[in-house]
Amino acid sequence: MVGQACFAPGMVKATLGTGCFVLTNAGKTAPISKQRLLTTVAYCLDGAVTYAVEGSIFNAGTAVQWLRDRLGLLDDAEQSADLSASLDDTAGVYFVPAFTGLGRDTGPAAIVRAALESVAYQLNDLA
Repeated sequence: MVGQACFAPGMVKATLGTGCFVLTNAGKTAPISKQRLLTTVAYCLDGAVTYAVEGSIFNAGTAVQWLRDRLGLLDDAEQSADLSASLDDTAGVYFVPAFTGLGRDTGPAAIVRAALESVAYQLNDLA
């Protein structure tokens, strides 16, 4: 938070890499999140503690890596910017990069089961 100059309550910083971690300056009082986010110490200057609320996304850069390494849709990660910019929108396609679940460890069996269940959900929508 200090390196990004997030000194006022409400200021936000995001660190993107393999995952994504967002911290919001919460001021001098440690808040209790109603959305199950983490309350943490942002920094301590001149003996005064400033708190932050943190949310985590476990797969950010790994989503692009998966598109490149597992699906072969990209030659390199940088290509994702041009390819995605070639369309006006996603044409209704959604991608949920939950390779490790949404905060839980999973594997091939869970992914295959989720894919099969997605068909069942769509069948239910037709009923």
